[in-house]
Amino acid sequence: MSDLENKEGKVDRQVKIDGETKAGEEVKNSKKRLIRLRVLDWWNNNFEDNCAVDILKRFYEVEECFEPEKLDLLICSVFGVEHQRDEYRDVKKLLVIGEHITPDFNEFDYAIGFDYITFDKRYVQCTISLLGESGLLANKKHEGITEDMFDRKFASFVVSNKCANERNSLFTNLSKYKPILSGGKFANNLPNKKPVVDKMGFLKATKFNIAYENTSGHGYITEKIIDAFSAKTVPIYWGDPYIGKDGIYNPKSFINAHDFQNEASLIEYIKEVDNNKDLYLSMLKEPAFLDPNYVINKKREVEAFICGIIEEGEVYFKDWYNARQDYFLKNLVDIRLSEYNNFVEYRRLINGYEKLKQNKKAFMLFNMAFNSTRVLYRGASKVKRLFFGGGGGEISHKKMILTTLQIDSMQIDSINLDFF
Repeated sequence: MSDLENKEGKVDRQVKIDGETKAGEEVKNSKKRLIRLRVLDWWNNNFEDNCAVDILKRFYEVEECFEPEKLDLLICSVFGVEHQRDEYRDVKKLLVIGEHITPDFNEFDYAIGFDYITFDKRYVQCTISLLGESGLLANKKHEGITEDMFDRKFASFVVSNKCANERNSLFTNLSKYKPILSGGKFANNLPNKKPVVDKMGFLKATKFNIAYENTSGHGYITEKIIDAFSAKTVPIYWGDPYIGKDGIYNPKSFINAHDFQNEASLIEYIKEVDNNKDLYLSMLKEPAFLDPNYVINKKREVEAFICGIIEEGEVYFKDWYNARQDYFLKNLVDIRLSEYNNFVEYRRLINGYEKLKQNKKAFMLFNMAFNSTRVLYRGASKVKRLFFGGGGGEISHKKMILTTLQIDSMQIDSINLDFF
C-alpha cells in the first residue's frame, strides 16, 4: 500500500497535495483500484488524449466504459449535449471547460473552469493547458536563453477562429511594420496555405507571438500564452484584463495589451522591444510565473479535486430538467458575489441580490463592460421574465432556451427589479 492510499484503498487527497512530486509514481507500484470512465461532448472525444483521464490514470486503473450504469464518472466538455441523456441521470458528471463559459451547476456535479469562483467542493479554477507538458515547459521558459534568439523572424500568428476583432486588428496593423508568419486556418500566409502541424516549432522560430484570446474576461487565460511561453517567445497578450495583476503571471515576461491606451501605442512599444536587444532578452529571461511552484501546485490541486470526486463525490441532480431554476439563479449570483466582493464597483450587487431573493418574478442580467464570461442556460420554471445582454429581449418562462449570457460584468439592477 502506498502513502497515497488509506486502508480502504482510497486516495489520500491531502497527502497528494502536500507530498513530494514522486507521490504519483508510488501509486503506480501499488495495486490500483479499477474505475470506469467515459468522455463525452469534447472536441474529439478521444479517451486516450484527455487531461482528466490522464490524471486519473496515475492513481487508478482506468477503463473506458460505454455502459452508463457501470460508470464511476462521466467527463464532459461543452461541445454537445449527449450528457443530458436519461441514461446518465445517476452518473457523476465532471465538466472540463476550455472555452469562455461559466459552468451550470444544475447540469454538472463538478467543474474545472476559468472563473475565479468558490462553490463548495464542486469547482476548481485552472487553465487546463497547465496540466500537461506545456505547463512544465512554460515554467522553464526563462532557462537557456541565448543572444541569437534576438535574430529570429519577427512574429507568429496561429489562429483558427476569425471572429475576434481585437486580434484581427492587431494582426493587420502590426503586419504593416513587418511581415508576420501566420500558420493557422485563418489568414494563413504560408506558401502551402496549410495549417502548421508543429505549432511549438513554428512559434520557436519567431521573436514574438500574438497570443490574443477570442474574448476578454477575468480568469479567461487559455493555451495561447502558455504555448508562447513554452516556445521561448515573447507573448503579445490580450484577454484577461487582470493578468499580471493577479499575483500569478509575471508582468515582465510578456507584452500586455491591456497596459496600453490604444492599439497604436501598443504597436509602438512592440517596435521598441523588437529593436532593443537588451530589452527583448530581458523579457525572455523573466520567468512566466511569479511563484516557481505555481504550476506543480495547481496540478496537485486539480489531481486532488478529481480524485476526490471519484472517492467522495455525489450526484447532486438526477433530474436536471425539472430541478433547476431557483438553485441555478441563486448560485449564479452567489458565485459572482464571491468573485467581485472585493471590487468597489460591484458592492451594489449585494443589494441587488437581496431584492432578487424577495422578488423572483424578475432576474436582470446586464453586460456592463465587454463581451465576457458566457453561460449555457436552459429553461425557466418559476422566473417569469428574463432579460439578458443589456436589454436583449424577454424570454418566456414556458419555453426551453439555449442562449449565451454575457455576465462577467454582471449587475443585478435593483431599480428595475422594483418595476416588477
